Amino acid sequence: MNRKLTAIFLGLTLILSGCSFLEEANNTLSYANDAKDYVNKAIAFAEEVPAKAEKAMQDEQAVDELKQELETMKTEINEFSKLEAPRIASDLHNKIVEKNEQLEGKIDEYLKHIENGTLDETVLNHEELAKPIADIKNLVDQIKELGN
Repeated sequence: MNRKLTAIFLGLTLILSGCSFLEEANNTLSYANDAKDYVNKAIAFAEEVPAKAEKAMQDEQAVDELKQELETMKTEINEFSKLEAPRIASDLHNKIVEKNEQLEGKIDEYLKHIENGTLDETVLNHEELAKPIADIKNLVDQIKELGN
């Protein structure tokens, strides 16, 4: 009787640990996909903002569009930073969060200059958005490797 119970207990333990492994793999894959989607949005943002900022220096309506774009990206940053990364990707996620904070700081600088009416060429040249986004992309590429 004890042997049967021990065998059943061991069997259930193996099954449950296997389920845990599959769940962790699924979480990692899901997180990697979320990270990839986020970085694609960030790259598009970095490519579009300089032209929109140039236009905003000439056109008041473009200022509102730029401001909306910046606010939307801040929301994306905050949503991604709140994601719970799987254990295997937690160090990389923390590094992305650090880069997100840098990017958000640069966005805040743009917003401050928009509010103050001081958005000009100097700001565009000084507040480069592409660098933290390139760093984030490199980290996400490392996360995608974890999913393979």
